[in-house]
Amino acid sequence: MSLDNITVTNLEKAVDWGCVRSLAGRTFCLTGAMSLTRTDMERVIKALGGEAQDAVRASTDYLIVPEGNEFRKGSKYNQAVAQGKLIISEEEFVELFMKTSEELLAVG
Repeated sequence: MSLDNITVTNLEKAVDWGCVRSLAGRTFCLTGAMSLTRTDMERVIKALGGEAQDAVRASTDYLIVPEGNEFRKGSKYNQAVAQGKLIISEEEFVELFMKTSEELLAVG
């Protein structure tokens, strides 16, 4: 599962599936090159009810990183590790909002 299939242009489908608010109350910071542009990733996060931050802060819940090890050299990664933040890949991000969406639909 990747963001190749979840683009800003087909985000309406995600809304139709009930995952529009599946990230409500969660904050995300991005580092490295993703399959979508940073702007589009932030738009996806916001459309799903989350908050996108440009730096790792006390309020950050997740740092989203690209696949591979090159991101481990960056300051955002080091700050996230030092602060005990959850570090997830782009694929894990997609799994997170899809799983949360399924849970919301089962309850609703």
